[in-house]
Amino acid sequence: MAKAADRMSAENGKTYKIAVIAGDGIGTEVVPEGVRVLEGAGRRFSFQFAWHNFDWSCATYLSTGRMMPADGLDQLRAFDAIFLGAVGHPRVPDHISLWGLLIPIRRAFRQYVNLRPVRLFPGVESPLKGYPPRTEFYRQHLAELARAMSDGARVRAYHAWSLLDNFEWDNGYTQRFGLTYVDFATQQRTIKDSGYWYGRVAAANRLNV
Repeated sequence: MAKAADRMSAENGKTYKIAVIAGDGIGTEVVPEGVRVLEGAGRRFSFQFAWHNFDWSCATYLSTGRMMPADGLDQLRAFDAIFLGAVGHPRVPDHISLWGLLIPIRRAFRQYVNLRPVRLFPGVESPLKGYPPRTEFYRQHLAELARAMSDGARVRAYHAWSLLDNFEWDNGYTQRFGLTYVDFATQQRTIKDSGYWYGRVAAANRLNV
């Protein structure tokens, strides 16, 4: 926090232009509260915000046939940042909200995913403690595979996707799905814990390893 405070103090008096896209559902509830938090930080460290709200959402799609205007990306280029809430509606297929709003924004401005906290701090308990999400992901898939085989499915092989961190069509190199970590700069490979677990499963030909 000290370093963050130092950076904020260095920006005293600056005004940040923020594009606000609350979106749908819970987004319309949490974004205004997020704005309140940021305004509080601005008062504490003497910087300001100029907010501009865009009503781009699935509700907009249902009434206009578009998630955002044709020049939506050009409108967003004038801002320092985009504050986007949540997008989705039972009456709008996911591929429409994704390709009509979220993915164009992420690709045009080279944005990363909204990654939830994954770092454990000394003395701070977290629901993530001791939870291996990639291992559990494969465990669940292999368990369903075993169930299908017991029901008579003729399965001859299963290949993990993906063995290495690599290019993914929707997200480029911004997400890491592999069982092996790849340093893209040096191409050095490091097997992850999930990779060692997968190896033990393959060697034993059973899940309980």
